[in-house]
Amino acid sequence: MPVAILGENYLAEIQTSIRYHGSDEVYPRTVVLREGSLPEGLEFEKQENIGLIHGIPLEVGTFDIRVEAYSRKLYEDYIASGHEDIAENLSVSYKEFTIEVRELI
Repeated sequence: MPVAILGENYLAEIQTSIRYHGSDEVYPRTVVLREGSLPEGLEFEKQENIGLIHGIPLEVGTFDIRVEAYSRKLYEDYIASGHEDIAENLSVSYKEFTIEVRELI
């Protein structure tokens, strides 16, 4: 993640991937903030296939977050094909990030 500067506009894009084991098919996915907290003034926004962190940070520090990507369409396609072992054959993507907010010197 890019370093954020206290009181200045910040924008970071989080890209993820999700797949069905044995297939290269690309599925639409939703990215959500699963754990951790953002500094005051920043927010997480879900968009198609990505997550955005944006705003103006209002506090200095280091903030650890964990995001998750999942695909509703992949789940539905897999179940429709007669499979029941969903947990063993689908990958949910998790990524961990650190956002550092510094004062401008």
